[in-house]
Amino acid sequence: FAKDLSAVRYKILDDSGGQQDTTRYSVLRKMPFFTEFEDVEIWEILRISRWRKVESNTLLMREGDADQRFGIVIDGRVEVSVDGHRVSEVSYGEVFGELAFLDEQEHRHMYTAVTTTTTIYLEINPASLALATDECQDAFRRRLVTVVARRLGAAYRELAKTGAPAERITASGLGMELQLVDN
Repeated sequence: FAKDLSAVRYKILDDSGGQQDTTRYSVLRKMPFFTEFEDVEIWEILRISRWRKVESNTLLMREGDADQRFGIVIDGRVEVSVDGHRVSEVSYGEVFGELAFLDEQEHRHMYTAVTTTTTIYLEINPASLALATDECQDAFRRRLVTVVARRLGAAYRELAKTGAPAERITASGLGMELQLVDN
């Protein structure tokens, strides 16, 4: 019922921003983050999100805060830090703040995000996303899980650069093929 009310609410809104919405749709449609989204889901995202522009050195989220908002950079740069140490900088098409959204228990940000330039980003509020269709919510979760998995893989590769040698030799290191054993 809440989703039906939400849909009606959006139909009642003033259409004066139609050209702006079309331009924003085109921007999102081209972004790698949204390649797996259907057109109707992108229009839905435009209706449930906020398009924000902030100046350099703006705190977007603080490590430890209980807040599930997350963002996707449209233009600009956002520094990500943990315990006061820079971890990375995200830019065009990259998401930030997603871990608090995906964390089903504590919903706390695991890092601080601060703009390093004037930045335009799409802000997604979980309460608004909850009003979206199941298909739109599923598309977001699938894409966010992919982003997190890739970042974790990159973090493992980075940690391996300074890690101790492995205790065991891997099968791929021996150039061997694994054989299946029938029971």
